[in-house]
Amino acid sequence: MENNKILEVKGLKKYFPIKKDMFGRPLVNLRAVDDVTFELAAGKTIGVVGESGCGKTTLGRTILQLYDTTGGKTLYYGHKVEELLPQYYVKGIKSLPTYKRKYNNLKAKLEILAKELNNYNELVNSELTIKSYKNLLLNVESDIKNLSEEEKDYKNKLDNLVQHLNQIITVLDEASSTTGGAILSNVNVGSTLYLKKINKENEYYKVCNKRNELNKKLSSNCSNEEKVNYQALINNIEDEINLIISELNKINEELNDFKKEINKTPLFLELESNLESGLNLAKLTKPEMRKLRTEIQLIFQDPYSSLPPRMTIGQILTEPVQVHKIVEKDKISEHVHKVMKMCGLQPQYYDRYPHEFSG
Repeated sequence: MENNKILEVKGLKKYFPIKKDMFGRPLVNLRAVDDVTFELAAGKTIGVVGESGCGKTTLGRTILQLYDTTGGKTLYYGHKVEELLPQYYVKGIKSLPTYKRKYNNLKAKLEILAKELNNYNELVNSELTIKSYKNLLLNVESDIKNLSEEEKDYKNKLDNLVQHLNQIITVLDEASSTTGGAILSNVNVGSTLYLKKINKENEYYKVCNKRNELNKKLSSNCSNEEKVNYQALINNIEDEINLIISELNKINEELNDFKKEINKTPLFLELESNLESGLNLAKLTKPEMRKLRTEIQLIFQDPYSSLPPRMTIGQILTEPVQVHKIVEKDKISEHVHKVMKMCGLQPQYYDRYPHEFSG
């Protein structure tokens, strides 16, 4: 599935607060979706089965970011991150030196706590993997549950340990999602190389898109003179693409040489495997997510609950065409009628309301 994976959901959570304190912080949550994980390959279908009210629709809405994600990840592989270059990805690479400082500080604090507790010696003078930190976290949480009320001071120290373990797991996870194991090396060099790489790859995708647009025009009904001009432009772009590929190969060689100098510890290998090539939908800005709305959609089974009853079919179909600027403003009506014809809807249905249809 790895090669044709289109969607990956990891530990997805959506909680709704049903009780808050005076500062607006949630005290009691309704766990509508809790730790859901699955993968979906391109061209395949996955079925989510459950009784009414179990969270199936909430899962769909959370995947599409119609509800904010409480925890976990939703990775979309319809585009590479270098193609769209989202803000969160660039920020993650630039923050690599900050992640390194946080990681070193947390490691030092965890060693001090382990010595104070006279336990959890694996935290002292060692480089643990994320998996090891998570297993240790489970053990500490289990130890906390077994403590009596008289051991309050010891419990506070363990709570502090849990807090720091969660923080170091988060730091390693966030850093590795954009730069792999670069956090274990010279982070300033690593950050610079990764930024050079993604900017050059983004330039490559932009030029390729320009070439694709020209190829469409070349294959359309145009004059011979226009075809000659389009072909000349395409030839120039091909030269530009070859130059970008050559520069990109040099950057990749620099990056490979940089990684060769890093010790291949279990932590480094784990962090390298965490490097994300898909888009983390939960981290996209609203304008970035809007660009993907035409590709990722939720279709409800009941038309009466999904279609606005006060809008005609024409208005309902026109709205997304306007929002996503699919065609020019003066061609919207023609485009909507064309889509209706493709779906077997007669032109007179354009002014009908949803309740006027049967079946």
